[in-house]
Amino acid sequence: MLQVTILDFPVRLGLRARLHRESLLREFAIIASHGGEHADVPKRLVEISHIHEERYIASNQEADDAIDAAAARGDHYVRMDLETLEALPADTSDTISVLLEVYEYCGRGEMLTLSPPPDIGLFWVWLLGEFVRQAPGTHAWDFGANTGRYSRIAADAGKRVLAWDIDPAAAERNYRAVRSEGRTDILPLILDLANPSPGIGWGGRERRSLLERANPDVVLALALIHHLAISRNVPLPMLVDLLATLAPHAVVEFVPKEDPMVRRLLATRRDVFPGYSLDGFRAAAGARFDVLSESPIEDSPRVLFLLRRRGDRRRTDRRREMPEV
Repeated sequence: MLQVTILDFPVRLGLRARLHRESLLREFAIIASHGGEHADVPKRLVEISHIHEERYIASNQEADDAIDAAAARGDHYVRMDLETLEALPADTSDTISVLLEVYEYCGRGEMLTLSPPPDIGLFWVWLLGEFVRQAPGTHAWDFGANTGRYSRIAADAGKRVLAWDIDPAAAERNYRAVRSEGRTDILPLILDLANPSPGIGWGGRERRSLLERANPDVVLALALIHHLAISRNVPLPMLVDLLATLAPHAVVEFVPKEDPMVRRLLATRRDVFPGYSLDGFRAAAGARFDVLSESPIEDSPRVLFLLRRRGDRRRTDRRREMPEV
């Protein structure tokens, strides 16, 4: 094994880099799954990430824990003493050429996810936790869960969570973290929501489809709708119909065309989505849901919705005031 010591690791920068990496891999996993001429760089990065996750999951988790602990203490810098595989220098060298291609790829303006500043992050966590807490019931499904940051907010609000993501590496990382934390209220699983598990077996009925087995009380769709609507060409009314089929309550983040992420999605294709707008989402949601809350995300064009399916009148708790941060 190789002993590695990192002096004065910048905690805040490390956290921002981790969030960016997770967002980047999620975007690349979606592009790679589609295939085509633009999928080569994303596919290779995702493949390398999967290999490195498997080889270095222990040291990665140890580093993440050290950074998280330092952040909780309010430290700006932290020393990390890590034990990792002796193959790390060679693996890192092999990765550099791909990373250079990744930087060039992102520099085209086609995709690049930026993390929010810390105060906005705290506000986001509080707001999402309150929205989830208001939804009755005990079961939540988090679509596009990535490594489970918001799944944990839902679990801490009292829900048992299925954390779905299209990226196997993200789901694996989430699973290992859940295991190391000793949690039993989050189960990470792999799913392409645009191509969910069908009924299989004799006559296609021996084992039911995912939709037939759905039992959540609330579904989370955070930073997800624009990927399905624009990258996968699913109209907003169909997306809302799916959410209403799955659960009586939904927490949805709508990301409008003014958002940098959507502008990047549309940078390399013609905008054939005239109905993709905040008013378009309100109209689609209003056909199937009552809008219980609509809250703009501070310093962002994004809006967070708490929706209750029409005809479902289970009580929701009143919101508590936001604590001082």
